[in-house]
Amino acid sequence: MGASHGFKRRLALASFLKSNTYLTDDLDDLATMNVLTTWLHENKTFKIRDNTDFHKLAARFDTLDVAIGAGLSRFEFCSEATTIKTDSPINTSTVTSRSAPSVEESNFNSAIDEVVAELRSIAFNIRDSGATHMRRTECKTAIEKLSYRLEFAARTRPKPKRGIFGTAEGTSDVIRSFVTRREQDTNNEN
Repeated sequence: MGASHGFKRRLALASFLKSNTYLTDDLDDLATMNVLTTWLHENKTFKIRDNTDFHKLAARFDTLDVAIGAGLSRFEFCSEATTIKTDSPINTSTVTSRSAPSVEESNFNSAIDEVVAELRSIAFNIRDSGATHMRRTECKTAIEKLSYRLEFAARTRPKPKRGIFGTAEGTSDVIRSFVTRREQDTNNEN
């Protein structure tokens, strides 16, 4: 990260959080993401009311977008992906696999998810009814753009897909036990 880019991010974060400590503190710290989550949740600026200035609010989120940059981390926890050649006659391409996420990586992704949840909560509370409230729509778009960028670009891994029972896809013990029980019942009848 270049000196001018780092200064720009520090200045943006200090402006967004209204604290000069971020001009000198380390930006790439998980605690900063936690401070952002708390700030977004508790600060009255982000509580949407009838008299909210949506133009200023959109500018605040654009400033936050600059401050976050590629994510508030050095990404030292990311390991190199290993490439595996498959022996399948159908698919002869190489497959890239990654090891299980480290604790630091899981904490980072969780912190990103918490910030995204707060952003979505704020965006949800903005009632925009199309062209009649363009400032509201622009503000909501700025928030959604930031939340999508964090979720799909700053996270180190995609969120696990959820199955119909609310568990991670492919790990449903309910279905697995049902099938096993059904097979046992069939075997007992024979």
